[in-house]
Amino acid sequence: MSDDRTVLKKGRPFFAINEVAYARASAAKGFIEPLYISGVQFDPARNDWLYSWRVSMNASSKISPIQCYESELLTLCEALPIQISVLKRELAEICEKMRCTCPDGGTTPPDPQQPTIINDKVGTLYRTKPPAPRFGFNEVVYLRETAQVLGRLEAYRITDLEWSNDLLEWKYIMLIKPRPGRNMTIGDRDDKNHSFEIWYPESQLSPVCEALPLAVAFMQKAVKNAEARLRAFCGGS
Repeated sequence: MSDDRTVLKKGRPFFAINEVAYARASAAKGFIEPLYISGVQFDPARNDWLYSWRVSMNASSKISPIQCYESELLTLCEALPIQISVLKRELAEICEKMRCTCPDGGTTPPDPQQPTIINDKVGTLYRTKPPAPRFGFNEVVYLRETAQVLGRLEAYRITDLEWSNDLLEWKYIMLIKPRPGRNMTIGDRDDKNHSFEIWYPESQLSPVCEALPLAVAFMQKAVKNAEARLRAFCGGS
């Protein structure tokens, strides 16, 4: 066996300090995540360059405790085509879901229901009569914001509801239980009833055929924006 233990150093790093790189793992999930390079060192065990980065362009911003190898990083023009292919696939999937779930192509949300003001006065306040709740016990509803902002469907099953005089709308309560198996923490394995409650007002919730068009609109816009960015910065190639 040769006694030569010389480590062959891999050329020069592709990215320089203060340059921006993009995570391959994020692009593969449909996100473009810029990483502002703040340091680079060679790892002889991997024969690869190891980069650290800041959370923003500000030189005084916090350096991320996570590091990436050069093989895990991309340029913008390498990341965008990957992102676009992922977004197009997700758009096709959600369009197919809407086609199968909502034969009429989805619906728009109705105008919010208003409570009825009762004429008789109690002290300094007028009494209100709540409108009928739009959703019922054990019904599955979807968070509008998730569909509008992320193009995803976030479902909840209603376990209780109550009228809010402060919001002048119904509040829907959901009981969140931990999933069994690998998603449970070690402590939770001995407490299968461990759960917590969250609630959302009626104006933030939709049935599936109202949430799906919102998600489709977001994904269409996301694809269009990514393609425009590719043309602007990479010549569309």
